[in-house]
Amino acid sequence: MIKIMRNKIEASKVSIELNNAALKIFKNNRKCNIILLSNTKYTLAISKSGKPLYPLLDDIAQMTGTSIKSVPSYSSIKNKLNRKNALFVKDMGCLCCGSDLYEAQALAMVIEKGSMAKIAASFIGGGEKIRAYEALLMKLIYLLKYSKRKI
Repeated sequence: MIKIMRNKIEASKVSIELNNAALKIFKNNRKCNIILLSNTKYTLAISKSGKPLYPLLDDIAQMTGTSIKSVPSYSSIKNKLNRKNALFVKDMGCLCCGSDLYEAQALAMVIEKGSMAKIAASFIGGGEKIRAYEALLMKLIYLLKYSKRKI
């Protein structure tokens, strides 16, 4: 995982494209103070498909809403993360935004779990994604009730 903080970008660890993308994200998304590039096994596999991830599990819906979109490269991120907190970049992994490290890591773990569920479900017919209105309701309740709690 690569960690990029709003006020401290370690240039030696990130590519120029990722650095530029992070600057755009920080400029357009005031709630995002840290970005993790999650390139764990299942997350990377989903990113290689270039397709969005729809929630099969309730915790994905709670934290990300109706889907996690995918873009072909860092340069095509533009404003995709204005109201979202995660985005797949083809062949790179998933950018996970959070107000702090705890939130970004929790999001990365949930996305890895959701990616694993998607891959496993594809072997038995694909699974059934959570409907959009249910996912939006789950996210709203999560934001209002649980997202402010820290362990």
